[in-house]
Amino acid sequence: MQEYFADTSAASVVSVGTHIRSLHLSAEQSETMRKLLDQALTDAFYSVLLAFDGCARLGDLEQQSFQIQAEDGSLVCRGDGKLEGLAYESFHNKTVA
Repeated sequence: MQEYFADTSAASVVSVGTHIRSLHLSAEQSETMRKLLDQALTDAFYSVLLAFDGCARLGDLEQQSFQIQAEDGSLVCRGDGKLEGLAYESFHNKTVA
């Protein structure tokens, strides 16, 4: 999000940021755009996480469960749906799980 709304030349390599700047939004419009993008990305990431946990479909694929492991091989989730509540708290209530 920071790169999308940055006024630096480094942000010009981010296509979304370039498009946002091309709109020449006022400060109020820019804040509305930031909130809209934040909510859209939150919803998208939450939906993908639920799909990996077996609680939702991922695109046109049949609903299925996946095991997610950390880089060290430890199990993050079993695909048993238990991640759903933690994900909701983290993504929608802005708490850290």
